[in-house]
Amino acid sequence: MNRIVIKLFKTYGGRLTKKRPITHWFYFREKEDLLKFEIHMSQIGFSTHFKELTRKTSKEKLLLIVERNEKLNLDFINFDTEEFQSTARKYRGRI
Repeated sequence: MNRIVIKLFKTYGGRLTKKRPITHWFYFREKEDLLKFEIHMSQIGFSTHFKELTRKTSKEKLLLIVERNEKLNLDFINFDTEEFQSTARKYRGRI
C-alpha cells in the first residue's frame, strides 16, 4: 500500500524532497489504551491530528490519527509502518 501511495504522489507531480505532514491512523477498543499510545507517539515526535473518543456502535473502534512533517520516502514509511504495528499492539491497538 505504501508503494502505491508514493507512486500516485509522484504521478500527480508531488516532490519527494519537500517535507510535508505524514499521517498514520490507529484504532483502539479502549480509550485508556488510545490515550497511552498518544502519549508514546508524542514522545517520539508525532502530534495528534485527530482523535475520535466516542463510538456510535459497540463494534466501532476509537480512532487516533498522528502526524509528523517528513520527506516522503518508501523505506522510512515501511519501517514506520512495521514499527507502529508492533507498538500499537503493545497498547492493544492496530493500524
